[in-house]
Amino acid sequence: MTAAHDADPRAAACRKALAATPGIETSDAGRFTLALPDGSRTWLRLHVEDGWAELTAGLPTELAAPDPWEALATVATVEGVARLTLTPGACALELRADIALDDDVDPAPRLAAACEDMRALASALSGGLANAIPADGEPAADAGRPSAARADLRALMAETGWSFVERDPERLAVDLAIPDRFQQAFVTPSAGGRTLARATLVVSAVPTGASRRALGVLLLTASTVVRLVRAGVATEGGDVRLLVEAYLDPNPAAGDLDAALSALAMACRIAGRETRALFDERVARIYLAARGWAA
Repeated sequence: MTAAHDADPRAAACRKALAATPGIETSDAGRFTLALPDGSRTWLRLHVEDGWAELTAGLPTELAAPDPWEALATVATVEGVARLTLTPGACALELRADIALDDDVDPAPRLAAACEDMRALASALSGGLANAIPADGEPAADAGRPSAARADLRALMAETGWSFVERDPERLAVDLAIPDRFQQAFVTPSAGGRTLARATLVVSAVPTGASRRALGVLLLTASTVVRLVRAGVATEGGDVRLLVEAYLDPNPAAGDLDAALSALAMACRIAGRETRALFDERVARIYLAARGWAA
């Protein structure tokens, strides 16, 4: 298995970098494990394809099957590239992170940061983070990550070719060009110093129990099938905001931002109308039955 991986130079570089990452252990068979904040270890899988490194990790049994709505809320409390995913046909959640690869760039820093983000999300899922969702729905600041030069978002967006409007120098509204409907994403600096691209799917009163579960299942599945995209829910007063988002470095390349916006557009195409439909409890119950979930 190791020889097959090493036939791809980028895969070999990723495996070497991952093996040297703090908190990662490698078995004699070349498999990885990831140290979780509670001291336990879980399996970690690396897959390299089409210029991307995909990291997937398991969760302890007690964390792998939370209420899907609560899982969405947890994602919204933590910054980073790590997300919770739900594979179609499965009921257990997994951690995942996608890292863009460049032949001229050492993958080690991004792989190490992704592993750190995965641990932070696992900690939040277990209640290890005391950070609550602020009133405006922004995740808590990423205090432990070193600061970096801030990108000129307007110049960066112009380089991508996406149509945008400058709301202010650090808040750009981007037309995601969804057929038959208007959908924007906003690109801003995040609370923790990264670059955040986010699209809101729905702002509404808190849905019923069946709708909450159905929405969680749908959006966690979307996070599985669309690279880079995290789904979450943030509370704002008496309403909830269902969102899809992608985190980038503080000073990303134009190609990174283009990939993030393309991913958000895809997520909105496959889950935008469906998200609205699942606020109907009857539709939600039919959807849950089709997916094998109890209402």
